[in-house]
Amino acid sequence: MQLDMSQFQDAFFEESAEHLSSLEEGLLKLETTPDDQELLPSIFRAAHSIKGASGMFGFSDVTRFTHVMENLLDDMRGGKIAPTQPLTDLLLRATDVLKELIAAAQSQEGEADPADVPEQMEPILAELHQQLAAGGTPAKRQAPAVKPPVETL
Repeated sequence: MQLDMSQFQDAFFEESAEHLSSLEEGLLKLETTPDDQELLPSIFRAAHSIKGASGMFGFSDVTRFTHVMENLLDDMRGGKIAPTQPLTDLLLRATDVLKELIAAAQSQEGEADPADVPEQMEPILAELHQQLAAGGTPAKRQAPAVKPPVETL
């Protein structure tokens, strides 16, 4: 018996659209309320779901790209990296690239043709990797160093 994977792929693309919407919506809310502890887990789950399902279908560009986003979101969720405005902007740009990658995979009904891969994929991946390597901005700020009193004469 031959299994028709197209129905499952159709479901993947439908669910991915919902996850992309949740991802974008959550990141936009994060811009205005970076201290909202409920946002990061839901944003992470959306990226995680896309990554996992894309891997099952062999959409390696989508999987590789989303994996890096997921790692950064995990560090943010875990408090290792603060959700700063520049970082949120980067993740929103990454979401736009992810949309294009998924659309390319859908139009090819399989792995995207290299000509269909967005130009900005590699530069955005490099920025995401850079943020991961640098650790972003620590979420928990250290208390400022106490300056010794200045002696007056």
